[in-house]
Amino acid sequence: MSSFLFQNLVSFRPPRLLNNALGWHIEYYILDPVSGKLIRKRFRLNELRKQCSSGAEFKQKANQVLQELTNKLVTGWSPQGEVQSGRYYGSLFQAFARFLEVKSRELRPDTMRTYKGIIKIMQDWMVKDIVCIEFDRNQALSFMDYCYTERRVSATTYNTYLKLCRVIFSWLLDNLYIKDNPFSYIKKKRADEKFRVVIPEADRRRIARYFEERNLGYLFVCSFVFYSLIRPTELTRLRVRDIDKENGYIHLPDTATKCHRSRFTAIDPAIAARLSAYIEGHDGAEYVFARSFAPGAKGLKKKQYLVMWERMRDDLHLPDEYQLYSLRDSGIRAKLDNGMDPAVVMHAAGHHNLAETTKYAIKANREELAMIVAQSPSF
Repeated sequence: MSSFLFQNLVSFRPPRLLNNALGWHIEYYILDPVSGKLIRKRFRLNELRKQCSSGAEFKQKANQVLQELTNKLVTGWSPQGEVQSGRYYGSLFQAFARFLEVKSRELRPDTMRTYKGIIKIMQDWMVKDIVCIEFDRNQALSFMDYCYTERRVSATTYNTYLKLCRVIFSWLLDNLYIKDNPFSYIKKKRADEKFRVVIPEADRRRIARYFEERNLGYLFVCSFVFYSLIRPTELTRLRVRDIDKENGYIHLPDTATKCHRSRFTAIDPAIAARLSAYIEGHDGAEYVFARSFAPGAKGLKKKQYLVMWERMRDDLHLPDEYQLYSLRDSGIRAKLDNGMDPAVVMHAAGHHNLAETTKYAIKANREELAMIVAQSPSF
């Protein structure tokens, strides 16, 4: 049969596995609709070969790739305009490892722990490794179902897991490990509105007296969370140089804040003088809260803040609903209830928008209801 006749009878020549100067690769021919001739296509499998422990394992996986490609060509698929990558057939677990390696140079350690955690959950669920391109929408949905029904995570945690998976697989997509982000099609679950506990003033006074007698440093911690609206995690990054004693404010650099945007917040005048004496003589690079919550070279972990808080709560027989973070919620509510401009509170709290801030002021009280009755016209 002549070459001309062959080209007009078939739209492709079956793929085959080759190993030459290019290394391991797949070669096949596809009909070019413009020239009417068969043109050669190749994509390399060197990365897949490196990830296989033996030649037999590689041959088995390469044959799977060949069969998949042949099936697509038979159904009329054309590679025109579609990127082909040898990374598609590499180890998914190794792609995860590469993601963590790259991101460890860009993200904070606590953020990295979050990504490592969700990847560990996914790998334990999968049990064994697969090639990247095999993780499809069905796999993604099955994993999220597992998290919700078997791990019994809340709707809020489910949405957090989904967000993390979207970020991870978006990176895999951008770096040609996959062709599509399988998590982008999964919808978030409706989550209950975040429950915010406000600690009454009487209990705040008890907490203040407790730490005034036992640990002055932790009294400053409580003040920073309540008055200055600094998140507990942000406190773990706070350094002596961030405190401006003369002008009475704290500057949180973008490397310290949750949203990676620097902000300024005020120091409670009631503790300013004592705080100034507390950090006097310490190097600016030292952490404000180190061993025993005194300034030092090695900052404390967030868990150590929580242990101290829980000890106080047990000693004072306060409800478990009172969390260290509740002081921040209480501080925001107190500022709004006292008539502070929500925009000012938004900037002090490091919120993204006013809607996030005004959620704290949705609870109506009797005075507000009386004002509505007194000042609203009838229909």
